[in-house]
Amino acid sequence: MSQGRGISLFRKVSELNSPSHSVVQRYVQNPLLIGGYKFDLRLYVCVPCFHPLTVYAYREGLARFSTDKFSLNDLSNKYAHLTNCSVNKQGPGYMEMKDKVGAGCKWSLKQLRYYLNQNGIDDWLLWQRINKLIVLTVASQLSGVPHTSNCFVFYGFDVLIDVELKPWLLEVNLSPGLCTDCDIDPAVKKPMLHDMFDLLGLPVCNTGLSVYSYRGAYINSESDTSTDDEYAIYGEDVRTRASVVAIAHKWKKQIKPTKSKQMVPKENSTINKIQSTNFYQQCKGYNSSSRKYRIDKTNNRYYGGGPPSKKDEFKSSKWGNGRDWREPPASFGDWCRLYPYFSVSTPTSYANTDRGVGGGAESTDDKDLRAIVSDVSRYYRTAREIFIKCKGDSDQMKNYAMLTQSKISEVIWHPSLLITENCRQ
Repeated sequence: MSQGRGISLFRKVSELNSPSHSVVQRYVQNPLLIGGYKFDLRLYVCVPCFHPLTVYAYREGLARFSTDKFSLNDLSNKYAHLTNCSVNKQGPGYMEMKDKVGAGCKWSLKQLRYYLNQNGIDDWLLWQRINKLIVLTVASQLSGVPHTSNCFVFYGFDVLIDVELKPWLLEVNLSPGLCTDCDIDPAVKKPMLHDMFDLLGLPVCNTGLSVYSYRGAYINSESDTSTDDEYAIYGEDVRTRASVVAIAHKWKKQIKPTKSKQMVPKENSTINKIQSTNFYQQCKGYNSSSRKYRIDKTNNRYYGGGPPSKKDEFKSSKWGNGRDWREPPASFGDWCRLYPYFSVSTPTSYANTDRGVGGGAESTDDKDLRAIVSDVSRYYRTAREIFIKCKGDSDQMKNYAMLTQSKISEVIWHPSLLITENCRQ
């Protein structure tokens, strides 16, 4: 059902005619409309660690509109019921100036919040409901995720809002589309990706390209028509990563390492000799004193031929560059931590138990899941009480009340409001 393909609407289950397995979902008949058009939300969620559970959501996202006005009288009109951009950009009303929506079929969440604010809709509690929905959805997958570090998951949550400002989860995309086919896409997706890579703290890896001389590679003229002139355009001094990638790509296509064609290391460079030695020792797990399995406790990396012990495997929840998700930052750029709600929320089971892949993890996961559900219930209950108490107040006042009275969170996630001369937050 990717990009709206294979989706059909029907009033009775008996009308379903599908030769294969299908997913049947109840249709939300009372969606919130803007200018008569249906829309849903695309929210970006990053889970850098499942054990302990750590969930982040990006403040910005997309509101995706249908291009025909909503009506239950005609269920066959996909441009009125589906909000996928890949579907609606093929519709006749895509480029038309639609009432209140305008041309195209996407808004940023900032634009959506501005519209709701201008129409007297206090949506602060809506985003806390979505917080609850996201965390519980991710937590439901805990038992199926192995206990390991150095991995993350990037999700696209599709959420529909009804007229009562209740969020409905439509689907979760494991690999959300990142193409920029609309004007609003680059403004949302590019900074989101930059902030996500910074949040994850992905290490800069040595590719090994510095070992080789770009112009000193031996090329067999009898079997390859390439000449040094083709590589001379890069020059001796390659200063940008883009140039290095271009060279690597070109060599990958044209040069296959054989006995007659080998890439020759630079000989007159002490620096490259040192780098190449360290690089290959790390890659091959080489240890001159012993061939036993080596563990780099500082970087949480393992070298050698045998498996690490369960005790060594769970020394920490650190990435290779030292990121420790047992003490996750409250925010990074526009990525805000949804869970854990506390400053440091490492369950006792993580602190006192040596955990490997397997053995006793199931019962521990059950305990952790109960703790997560309890935290989420407590968070939402507090948010609802503050929303009622501070009804009509600004986001800042509600956030301040949440932080000072409950002390269960450092940052309150919700999209920012569009700041204009006529808009006061």
